[in-house]
Amino acid sequence: MNNSVTCCASYQDAAPAYAKINLHLGIYPHNVGESGYHRADSVMAALELADTVTLSYNERAQQNTVVMNAGPDVAMKDNTAFRALEAMCQTFHKQPAYTVTIQKHIPAQAGLGGSSSDAATTIKLLCKFWGIDALDARVVRVAQSIGADVAFFLHPIPAYLNGVGATLQESFEHVPSIPCVIVRPQAGVSTPVAYRLFDERIQAEVGAKSRAELESGLELGAGLKVGVDSELKPDLKQRLNPEAGIQSFMPQSPDRIIQALRVGDVLALNGLLYNNLAEAVIQQVADIREVLAWLRTQQGISHPCVTGSGSAVFAFAQSSAICDEIAQKASKMRNWWVYSTKTLGLNHVF
Repeated sequence: MNNSVTCCASYQDAAPAYAKINLHLGIYPHNVGESGYHRADSVMAALELADTVTLSYNERAQQNTVVMNAGPDVAMKDNTAFRALEAMCQTFHKQPAYTVTIQKHIPAQAGLGGSSSDAATTIKLLCKFWGIDALDARVVRVAQSIGADVAFFLHPIPAYLNGVGATLQESFEHVPSIPCVIVRPQAGVSTPVAYRLFDERIQAEVGAKSRAELESGLELGAGLKVGVDSELKPDLKQRLNPEAGIQSFMPQSPDRIIQALRVGDVLALNGLLYNNLAEAVIQQVADIREVLAWLRTQQGISHPCVTGSGSAVFAFAQSSAICDEIAQKASKMRNWWVYSTKTLGLNHVF
């Protein structure tokens, strides 16, 4: 394929980097001794809420760089858009001569995927400039190497992903746009912290359950000697096995929400929203519970749900007018960030 860069000294293009919500997020607990990314079932939908990413090329430039108007204070080398830019140049043997400028509108540490979407949009703009299919297998591998959600944003229609939440299993092209209100308390939650809290919560509960089982066995006169594993009854030994305890924290299956999306049954979605990471992040930001409780009192919506690793909460509504009204009310509550938006529907052109 011809390299279009050689025919121009400079170039500029821009595109929206859409936010996302998780309709289903099922995180699998680590087994004993396991570390790294968690296995996850993730059903996501993109929102009209978006950052704006601008890609500039100048043949005189000697390096890649990323400029942001706002967002977390991270080193350039750790910025997801910069990492995507560098990885794409290395993969497709391009000289570093690009500047990515990001106008942030998606709040950080909200579970809305802003940094992942910025990275994916950077990748898509490079693909457009270089004349490469954004769904080329090499491009997808670059996206997956940057972060678990990045590949979803290459073509952000509602989708089910598994593995570590990065492997596309099924897309749902016929789901209409759904009005949605987003509320984020003042405090955010970083993704690494959210998963650490998730692990700690499970470890604490498994440990407490094991201790309770052991004490129960002793009280029942099971003939046990504390610390002598060989003398534990087989059924109690199994219940005290940490691996067995972890199994009780396996997430809910996404099958029902997948089926609803297959047939475009948006009315069924409200009762099927799920996120088993939510309780862990609420431990970090107690205000999330207040947001959830307040949204449950509002007419025209139901089943508010934490998205991703939080701290934002979303709720579907019957109309955009209802979302606008709730957003106006919520903006007067404490110091919450609020946005009335829609999911990207079947008529959206990417």
